[in-house]
Amino acid sequence: MHFEAQNHLRPQTRRIDLAQHPSSHTLPPWRAAFALTLLGYLMAGWSALTLAIPPSYASPLYPAAGVAVAGVLIGGWRVLPAVAMAAFSVNLSISPQHANLDMAARLLPLLIGLGAALQAGVGAALVRRHARQPLTLSEPRDLAVFLMASAASCGLSSGLANTALWLTHTVQTSQVPFSLVGR
Repeated sequence: MHFEAQNHLRPQTRRIDLAQHPSSHTLPPWRAAFALTLLGYLMAGWSALTLAIPPSYASPLYPAAGVAVAGVLIGGWRVLPAVAMAAFSVNLSISPQHANLDMAARLLPLLIGLGAALQAGVGAALVRRHARQPLTLSEPRDLAVFLMASAASCGLSSGLANTALWLTHTVQTSQVPFSLVGR
């Protein structure tokens, strides 16, 4: 009896299953996807600038667009602002007026950023609608659907960006066809 009485006096310990009770230090999955999409887009966008065809900033390959679509497919619609913020930052860094603090100097990168987010959202929506889920890209049909969705959405950002460049007189009419190559 004495032994049982001592066991009742001991404090009870509870085992916590970390899979059911995540630590306060872990991010929810969409926040992690948001941060990774933002950082991935920034790195891929700035890296793609080295491929730009002078005198413009258009790049024949823009892997940041793929990062954006992948981010939206993984993290959902909540990561679209990360795409817009990263695209804004990349384009602000190459803006001829980036030292200027007025709103007009930030309008062009903002429009380009919104176009990048629109492109990623449309691309992800097309993939979700037409490819089998969960998306594995292991079947030829799924790969073909993914490539067609990418091709269908890739002109959105470029078209909006070049329209904005032309409307702000940053690009002359004769340069527009050459600027459509990238982004």
